[in-house]
Amino acid sequence: MILNMKYEYQDGRLSATNLLSLVIQKLPAEVMEKNARTIFFPSVLQLVNDDSKKVREAVADTISLIFKKLDAEHLKDLYNYMGSWINSSETGVLQRAAVQLLGLLVDSRPDYIRRGKLSSEIVSMVKTVLTSAVMSQEDIKMSIDDKWEAIYFCLLCLEKISINLPQSLSDKDDVWYTIVRCMVLRHAWVQQVSTRMVSSLLASVRPNQLVQKQNFLSNPGSTFEIARNICLQISEYQEVGKDDQRPVMAVKILTWCGMAMHSSPVLCYKEETKNDDDDDDGEDPKRGSGNPLNWLFNRLSKLGKERVDIRKITVFKSFASICTALNPETWTQFLQLMLDPLHRALEEAERKPINSSSQDGHEVLSVELINDVMTFLERKAGAELFLNCLSAVKIVNREWKDSLKMNRTMQDAMNPRLAAKRKLEKREKERERKKLKIQKKRKTKW
Repeated sequence: MILNMKYEYQDGRLSATNLLSLVIQKLPAEVMEKNARTIFFPSVLQLVNDDSKKVREAVADTISLIFKKLDAEHLKDLYNYMGSWINSSETGVLQRAAVQLLGLLVDSRPDYIRRGKLSSEIVSMVKTVLTSAVMSQEDIKMSIDDKWEAIYFCLLCLEKISINLPQSLSDKDDVWYTIVRCMVLRHAWVQQVSTRMVSSLLASVRPNQLVQKQNFLSNPGSTFEIARNICLQISEYQEVGKDDQRPVMAVKILTWCGMAMHSSPVLCYKEETKNDDDDDDGEDPKRGSGNPLNWLFNRLSKLGKERVDIRKITVFKSFASICTALNPETWTQFLQLMLDPLHRALEEAERKPINSSSQDGHEVLSVELINDVMTFLERKAGAELFLNCLSAVKIVNREWKDSLKMNRTMQDAMNPRLAAKRKLEKREKERERKKLKIQKKRKTKW
């Protein structure tokens, strides 16, 4: 059975792995303990090296069964191997495999992990691997290449620990700081797990009780770090499928951060002004009015003006969610910031109708969403204030457009060749648009 786990074809490997799982379930404890290593080590190799996702999942289930069948003494033997792999001088595959196995161990045998100081040891080992993998990146905003798997399995292991043994991570501020940093690493799986962990942490603490609750969130600047990284994450969204929960979690996290910024604005500030790896707009909650909500609404307003649908959708839903959670007196001063991207999106919809149906499983911006958010803001803020802010937004946008037209006219007058080239490109785009429209109508008829 073990030899056939390396069979050439996927179905053969899957059948051998499933059969091995059935045998493990039926074996007496004494026989299982005697042959534990014989089954464990080939299974680990298959877990790390197999190309098939189905086979890897089946092998992971088999290893979990091995952990469940063994007593504490024999389990300690396998645990020691994982520790030696993590502490070995050869980083990479060995460490990744060890962290993945530790996650399976925590998930399948939380009773064993609770003994003694094992949970603290595991957190310490995983933190070492995670910190090393994250810090090895020259720029946290750049892609993480081959390091993403080690980071991903570290986060999965820590997530299982936080579920089964939440007290093991409650006072590990350095671990949570690294998890928050992972929210902006450019890999969807890494972002999803780290964001899910932060969302669970926020759900366990009320935003108006940060001063009393002594944990990572009570540290000065932690709320701002989370909100900033979520905004950076939103700015990287391209096409998000139905299974990707990042936008939903982003709305929840931004709502919590908005409430925390209102309840405890002092905790949003670091003891020393430090904004080394902030986003491109260079804004800091210490500047301007001193109100961290001012920074948050400014940042979201800029994100809502971008051309990617999923970014606008996330921002507009965040506006509605934050304003639902806070009293109107708190956010009406930022109403113009919210109406600016909403009005622009509505104008774009009038010029070019929005297809509100989902395409290829990706959510698209709809006129209904824009109108619903604007209607909600009008009802909460009051018609008079809403109309005054909307009028101010329209005036600013009109002046901005007039300025662009004037600059374009001056450029055309100074460089006629460039103007002619631009006109030709515009005509070509219009022909291409009409061509695509005709093809779409033909497909619809068929």
